[in-house]
Amino acid sequence: MSESAFTVKGHGVHSAFVDSLAALRTVPSLSVTANSIARTDVSHIHTVGPVSLLALQRANASVVTAHITAESLVDSIVGGRLFAPLWRQYLRWVYNRADVVVSLSRSQEAGLRRDGVISEIVIIRHVLPSFTLPTRTQARAALGIREDEKIILSVGQVQPRKAVNSFHRAAEDLTDVRFFWIGGSPFGSLTARYWKMRRLIRSCPHNVTHLGQLRRDTVQLFYAAADVYFHPSHQEHAPVAVLEAAAAGLPLVLRDIDCYRDLYPGHYLAATDESFATQIRQLLINPSLYGEMTARSAEIKARYSSAEVAVDLANIYQRLVNRKH
Repeated sequence: MSESAFTVKGHGVHSAFVDSLAALRTVPSLSVTANSIARTDVSHIHTVGPVSLLALQRANASVVTAHITAESLVDSIVGGRLFAPLWRQYLRWVYNRADVVVSLSRSQEAGLRRDGVISEIVIIRHVLPSFTLPTRTQARAALGIREDEKIILSVGQVQPRKAVNSFHRAAEDLTDVRFFWIGGSPFGSLTARYWKMRRLIRSCPHNVTHLGQLRRDTVQLFYAAADVYFHPSHQEHAPVAVLEAAAAGLPLVLRDIDCYRDLYPGHYLAATDESFATQIRQLLINPSLYGEMTARSAEIKARYSSAEVAVDLANIYQRLVNRKH
């Protein structure tokens, strides 16, 4: 169950839900129904709105993936910071109604425990969707990008938490490089500092292009065409876009925050606002470093198996069914 299926799309929670659903449907022992409030043996919830709560209440057993925490709402939605204590109470109440909470990383698990979640917590990685990319030359031809251009890519919502301003500052320091940001503000005026974000986009540096929300197959073209993936977000749990970029073979420049130290230690270039441009430049001018970091991204891809994640989830479901009987 994910309310994103019939409300707002264009964000990582919806992508994670779609990928997880596709993987689960490959498990022969499972009969999977999406977004139904019918009584089920196990309901796996990805969002925390009223329809998800109804499904949670009607399920004989329940699993909730903790995509959302109070911290991830700060600088994401209007009132996220002001009402963080209330969000924390509400999310604790939701997660403690579940038999099992799926956490996306050890650092997130620690945060859930600090917030008072006492349900069983298991750590399961995102499903890595299978996609076949065109060659760099084919992708650039399709997108109208010259072969000699250096392309830096970021994918995410336009909101303060994602550090669009840091993306712009790096572009200002690298005027001979093109920067593309894919993603919009799917929650509209509910986005934190929405009008400021719109002004920020309108005043972006000359070498930055904001493309808005695109179809996923078009996003994959940009992965194939890009040289470096740059994700400056201040707070994350396990962003799907970073995993997709690594799977596409792009070297990663990420903000130095806990979740990446946990998920991808040694597999990305960690940076701050003061060093983003320097790290990107080093990748672009140092072939040895570039080759090393693309190899590290390939190692990330090799660690993620959609089939293994689906089986892990199926085993949890079966364990819960057995327990309830």
